[in-house]
Amino acid sequence: IIDFGYNNDISRMFSIFNDGENVIEYNIQKTVSWITDINPVADTLLPGDLKSIIITINRDMLSQGENTTKIYVISNYGSKEITVKVYKH
Repeated sequence: IIDFGYNNDISRMFSIFNDGENVIEYNIQKTVSWITDINPVADTLLPGDLKSIIITINRDMLSQGENTTKIYVISNYGSKEITVKVYKH
């Protein structure tokens, strides 16, 4: 879970690690407009590579209370879903 909490932060980071023996090509898909940027949204990871991904949100676009969504990391070797949670007072 990537939790932005109640504070005014607008970006969080997570990492993708290629622990396999093959090159991974990935892209990240979002499902809500309040996630305004994912950087990099697509890239290639060589075996042993670690890539930092930054998610940026627009808090003005949030509903009151808890806002939860999923982002999807899709690669040539499978996919993972990651929950993103943000709160608005």
